[in-house]
Amino acid sequence: MIAGASANRKMTEPDPAADIVARTEALFDAIAALPEIAECGEAMAHANDRLRAVRRLEGYVIAGREAELASLYAAANEPDRLVSALEAYRDRRLAVVPDLMRLLMRPPAERPVIAAPEES
Repeated sequence: MIAGASANRKMTEPDPAADIVARTEALFDAIAALPEIAECGEAMAHANDRLRAVRRLEGYVIAGREAELASLYAAANEPDRLVSALEAYRDRRLAVVPDLMRLLMRPPAERPVIAAPEES
C-alpha cells in the first residue's frame, strides 16, 4: 500500500520531493494492492514498467501534473471520488496521445531530455 497506509485503506502520498513518475507508480501500485482488486497487482507492475517512459515525457504536454497527482492521492481513500479522479486522469492522457507518440517516435538524438521539467 501507499506510504502510511493501514489496514483501513488509508493512503497518503509519499514524499513530494520524490520523482513524480515514482510517486505516480506508487499510487497505481497501491490501488492495485487494495483487497478488492488485489489480483491486479502484477498487471499494474507490468503496466507501470511499460508506461514509465511515457510518464517521463508527460511534463512536455500535460500541465499541472503535480496538482493532479496530489488530488488523486487526496481522493484515494474515497472510492467514488477516486473513480472520478482516475477517469479525469485517463481522459487528460487520451487527449494528448498523438503528442506523446510524436515525442516517443523521434530518433533518440532528437528526443527531449527524459526527465521533463516540472511546471510551477
